[in-house]
Amino acid sequence: MLGMIKTRRDARQAIMEFADSDRFAANQEFLNREMAKLRSHRLFSHEFLEIARADRLAPRTVAALHTDFLTLADQFTDVILSAQRRVRGIADRHQEPYMPARFLLMLNLFDELGFVECDNGIDGSYRQSHYHLFQDVVRRASRGYERASGGSVGGQIHQFVEQNMDDLIVMLVYLAVGEEKIIAYSPLMRQAAESVGVDVSRGYYRVHGSTADVDSDACDDLHQQDALLIMAQYMHPSDHPRVSQLFQSLADMWYEYWGQYVAYNESRQAS
Repeated sequence: MLGMIKTRRDARQAIMEFADSDRFAANQEFLNREMAKLRSHRLFSHEFLEIARADRLAPRTVAALHTDFLTLADQFTDVILSAQRRVRGIADRHQEPYMPARFLLMLNLFDELGFVECDNGIDGSYRQSHYHLFQDVVRRASRGYERASGGSVGGQIHQFVEQNMDDLIVMLVYLAVGEEKIIAYSPLMRQAAESVGVDVSRGYYRVHGSTADVDSDACDDLHQQDALLIMAQYMHPSDHPRVSQLFQSLADMWYEYWGQYVAYNESRQAS
């Protein structure tokens, strides 16, 4: 976990000091409402969660959901890099400094790339990057089911993100929704991986979840807060309708994504 509490707090404080206070407050109030709506979305009461919680996922389903997710895990780093580049739009829109926002995203990137805090500062290895760790999970979870695939919705999400890489608002909403999804689904994906023999005491599932998750060293909730804070500095109030639609659309896409594994799992159980 790369929480770096004081470092992160200082950057967040700088954003709040540099942003126009009225615009920032209005945007934060709006985003708080959107996050409340997101958490009540059917995505977070999905049938998949019930099935996974009850250990009713077939081994082939576990293999399929990990194999399919690999492409999205690979793309996640690109999303952070894209957002980090495009936060300079804060200066273009509002004539406000954008380096604190870029700095926050760098902390998120460090975490994705496998850097960890140590006695002498931070240390890292590409072998500890989240994508590399997830590749290892996929190899272990898909043994005997290497060609398993649950459907095409992951490809649709991937294509949507690729088509919008130049749009900072889309990238930030994707990060905010994605982190909320990870917080809810990662513990159950961890459970599913463990059920097929993956050691989840280390590796990818050790670094995914929230800071409240006692079974991980994760800080995805901090990453989400960073994305929302940057959005609160960047947005105009005129962006609110579009942002609200993006939250809804992305939640709907992820709902369909997990739904394909419910159907796939039923077909595995029947065969």
